[in-house]
Amino acid sequence: MTEPSCPHATAAAAAAAERVPDARQASAREALPEDYPGRIVAFPEDVTHMVSAMYGFQSRTPGAADAQRQALQALFALPDGPGWVERAHYVDPQGHACDILLAYWVGRDAYLRWSASEAPARWWRELPADPAGGSGFWREVMSAHKDRFQYAAGTDEPASAAALLPMVGSKKFGYWGSYRDRFAASRGDNFASPHKEMPDAVARDTLGRRIRITTPDNICFIREGQGWERALEAERAIWTDKMEQVVAQWVAALQQDPKVTGGLSIRFCREQDVASGAEREKQSQFGFLLSLGHIEKAARTHATHLCVRSSFIDMYTEPKFAPQMHIWVEAQILKRDELDAQYINCHPHTGLLPYFEASEVPAGCAVRFAAD
Repeated sequence: MTEPSCPHATAAAAAAAERVPDARQASAREALPEDYPGRIVAFPEDVTHMVSAMYGFQSRTPGAADAQRQALQALFALPDGPGWVERAHYVDPQGHACDILLAYWVGRDAYLRWSASEAPARWWRELPADPAGGSGFWREVMSAHKDRFQYAAGTDEPASAAALLPMVGSKKFGYWGSYRDRFAASRGDNFASPHKEMPDAVARDTLGRRIRITTPDNICFIREGQGWERALEAERAIWTDKMEQVVAQWVAALQQDPKVTGGLSIRFCREQDVASGAEREKQSQFGFLLSLGHIEKAARTHATHLCVRSSFIDMYTEPKFAPQMHIWVEAQILKRDELDAQYINCHPHTGLLPYFEASEVPAGCAVRFAAD
């Protein structure tokens, strides 16, 4: 992997490694300015959970699963359907074309009613588990408690949970440890994984089968997004010259060294118009990590992430323009049974299939969440 062209990145990584145990000690040069317009989502008092459901369509031939994707998009319009839907695509390391529909519900009840209703349940039940067909399907349905959920950005532009929930100001931005501090539950939970070490990946027999993965406590899901649709020339230059390449290198590092980074599943996606599929000037990285601690350590010590962070901070501390880029993050700490991960006829490297407890399930196996 090419080293990032970021001044002092290697020295900064070494210095960061020395101070990893105390994430909150940061110099003024390492933090965003006091007037950074940090925003987070706020939950209504009567709402305890946000549901984010990723539905994936995997095929050796691009477009081979379009009929199933289009059918799901139509089902989203039914009663109790999602309040917000996004679309993205990528090509996985095995060369399969992959499409994602990401749908959001405020609260669990509406999602459970929708997914159990006749048409959506039949759609999932009848997806073909035919290894000769060349297409696989998956869903990863997350529903962390609001105290272990966050969406954070510097603008009010709608995306993810911010399209459905109000946003409020926050000062928990820009310093080492702010990511963790934005989780309300961090005051009493260290989010440690029950696994002392990253588990070995297992090559399972998955084609032609419907498999559910049961995950341990404190899996960390992170979606980071970058949008440059509104950026003007000077800001676009910073994105293309200083950030775009090293963001890609940072994501590649998470994929290539999972024993260190805790990266279980990393997907680098280009976002699309939901209706037409046209590419937008937006991208997202979807990642399941063994724990928040793994990604914190990697972020503080890997030169590519430090380079991205430095460029981002420079945009606000030395502004030559009013920043318009939409840079945001959504994160969840998922307890056991807050993630329903099921895969139909997917290749064995898909998502969480290589890890944890796997069980074959019947067609139409319902989503299950822990009661809390």
